Amino acid sequence: MARRSLTGDADVARAAGQLRQRLGARFVLTTRGNQGVTLVEGDHEPVHIPVFGTDQVADVTGAGDTVLAVLAASLAVGATPLEAARLANYGGGVVVMKLGTATVGADELRDAISGAVP
Repeated sequence: MARRSLTGDADVARAAGQLRQRLGARFVLTTRGNQGVTLVEGDHEPVHIPVFGTDQVADVTGAGDTVLAVLAASLAVGATPLEAARLANYGGGVVVMKLGTATVGADELRDAISGAVP
């Protein structure tokens, strides 16, 4: 497969949709660094979730791992892919505001959600 540059929301959504189809997956969540995440699920329109937090990033170490962990845990307890993606985005946003390899706890997620603007 040829490498290509993804320059905007539409490019990311299209590539994620192609990957989802190729894998036969129910959905694909694409992390987009300081742009947040994009969820492509079945016949639904792609959802672009803006990054949570500020632009004052302390350290990105472990952010992707945190996104995957929160996504998996959320799905395991019955969240929809969109609910899980939103929680995972909060988790990643909390972790990048910490120095070094960090974790996010349930209380921190609750605080992030309650303080977030919809």
